[in-house]
Amino acid sequence: MNNKNILTMIGTLLTLLSLSFAGSAHAEIASPEEALLKASEIRMYTQRMLKDYALVGQGIRARKAETELRETISAFDSHMSELRSFANDDATRANLSAVNALWEKLKPELTKAPSKNSAENVREQSEALMQSAAQVIDSIITANQPANSKLIRLSGRQAMLSQRIAGTYALMAWGYQDKYRSSYENSYTDFQETMDLMEGIDPVNIDAGKSDAALKKIKRQFKRVKPAKGDTFVPGLVNRSSEKLLNSINKASTIFAGLN
Repeated sequence: MNNKNILTMIGTLLTLLSLSFAGSAHAEIASPEEALLKASEIRMYTQRMLKDYALVGQGIRARKAETELRETISAFDSHMSELRSFANDDATRANLSAVNALWEKLKPELTKAPSKNSAENVREQSEALMQSAAQVIDSIITANQPANSKLIRLSGRQAMLSQRIAGTYALMAWGYQDKYRSSYENSYTDFQETMDLMEGIDPVNIDAGKSDAALKKIKRQFKRVKPAKGDTFVPGLVNRSSEKLLNSINKASTIFAGLN
């Protein structure tokens, strides 16, 4: 094969890759259910980034946590862009603007080298961002009335709590036992109570057996997330268990949103 043909092939491949990237970069939200799922993921990301910040700062599975943090920051930006394009009411647009204002303050902190002295500030900003993201969820439900909105919302809450549990646990391991133990314990209890609520809701237009199986898998995985006891911490182990829990929750969420 001569050089001209090789260059032509390379040019064609680059064009195809460019078109593929452009398509993925401009992905559009196809339904109210998907929009609610994306908004719920943004709320979860606030706790996931805090967790990774704390893990990197302590050198616990640092390379993986650092990669995950970068990917989550990128996903947060992407989801915000998609939700802004989807938003069809003033309340959701205003709530997204409020989230973006808080995000612009927090994002630079997350891209710096993690510091124990900065951990409390990052946590406070993450909490404010999480609460603001919850307002986006509310306005999307009000304006669009997604099918199975209760289940999607509660499942999204479980995803957030899975990361909140791992994040506050990591902060306790970093020396903030007294400050964040009550938050950790409350999150653990909230997860159990939310699980009870989800089991009492009948999904609409979804195979009941599929839904029940997804919920049972979440319960089984949650039992493997060991509660904190005393002053001995194993954040790496808790993080691994929480990641498996999150994967089970995400699969359930896509079922409830009619995307799986």
